[in-house]
Amino acid sequence: MLTDFLSCSIRPDSPIGGRPIRWESRGGRRVRFSAVSAPFQHAVASLSWGEIVSERGRVVVVVLAGALALLIAVGLTLSVQRFLTTKLDTGGAVVTLPTVADHYPEQAAKPFAKPEQCGLDDATIRRLAPDAMEDDTELGCSFEIGIRSGSGLQGGLRVTFTTGAVVEVMRSYDLKTGQFMANQPDSFWQTVTGLGDEAVVGYSTLGHTGRAELHFRSGAVAVNVKYNIARSEGYDEAPLGKGPTVDGALQAAAEVAAAIGAKVDNPAIGVPENQAEPGLPAPDPCKVLDEANLRAAGVDPALVGPAAGVTLPGVPIKGCSWASTQGERSLRLYVTSFSAGRHRGGSAEAEREFARVYQSARKSSSTFYALRGPGEKAMAGYALEAGGSERGTAGRGEVVFTMRNLVVQVSYEGMADGGPLAEALALQPAYAVAKSVAARLPK
Repeated sequence: MLTDFLSCSIRPDSPIGGRPIRWESRGGRRVRFSAVSAPFQHAVASLSWGEIVSERGRVVVVVLAGALALLIAVGLTLSVQRFLTTKLDTGGAVVTLPTVADHYPEQAAKPFAKPEQCGLDDATIRRLAPDAMEDDTELGCSFEIGIRSGSGLQGGLRVTFTTGAVVEVMRSYDLKTGQFMANQPDSFWQTVTGLGDEAVVGYSTLGHTGRAELHFRSGAVAVNVKYNIARSEGYDEAPLGKGPTVDGALQAAAEVAAAIGAKVDNPAIGVPENQAEPGLPAPDPCKVLDEANLRAAGVDPALVGPAAGVTLPGVPIKGCSWASTQGERSLRLYVTSFSAGRHRGGSAEAEREFARVYQSARKSSSTFYALRGPGEKAMAGYALEAGGSERGTAGRGEVVFTMRNLVVQVSYEGMADGGPLAEALALQPAYAVAKSVAARLPK
């Protein structure tokens, strides 16, 4: 039976105003994040001072009631994110992880509220869809121009929202914009700058109708704007041209984005700066670590072999593995380099892969941590691997981080005293190796 001792340390001079700790229990797993900012009096259930001891799912929280009551009385909030750490101490090994708030929350801090008229101004609606009939739905808005409206136009303007976990919204955005479709014509979607986190627009004609379709994403919200318009004068019908149709979609999308708090900075068709940025060269996984790093991790530098794979989008993964002399421990290092995609740079493609791995690890790990480093975004997880070692179940610690267009994954697993490696014994070498690799990457 293993008992993990975890404590949070807070610097005495840390500023007031911030982020308590949140614990979640999911299917018998412990998932720990520093929570979003909240008034301290609402964080009593999630913030613990002292030690949190977990033994077979039982959690005992020791609270310094006097200090807590004092802070509640003055109505202050506590900012600890910059100094938040988690110390794991098992079997004499100690590893301090710089934990932070969940990078990709499974639930938004507050439910999404659709803005009135989807954020569109009355004047904009009258100009783009004159004499339109409005249909307000739970997922969006529709403004349809009837054939007898007298405006000389026929068609409509529609806005649809997709919300949920960030990773799921990212996937939905990619599917709707053909990011994974090799046969999608490159000329159909054009990148839009200055709108949300990412955006594209496309124009086509169908019969007598000119159709502009625009997608943009801002965090955990994706928005689809469709502007389908035909000129109808008497019996003569012709599609509205690309220029005015796309401009109409851009204007509508800008107003929607502003209403939901997304980035709006003169939206236009163009190439984002980060799409053209040069990527970092991928280091050789078998050469990036020195002998001292490997021996400190408990593996033999001579017992080395290649380890490779492919990501779900089909990007090759370079890897290397090392084993201990007795065969009870193993270390694997994987490095994946992402090139610029259809409508985003290599860094954004790397973050997509990190988000996918992040979500998968959160579901499969016994314990999971969002980290502030190494790299730009990082995570750590621990799990038991049945058959991970020839001698039985192994304990596996994993650290994954991104650095611009690179995703680096470090896995350390093994056994000790006939049983799986304890959490600290598995995560300590994985985290140390990850920091060493990050320090050797170009800045």
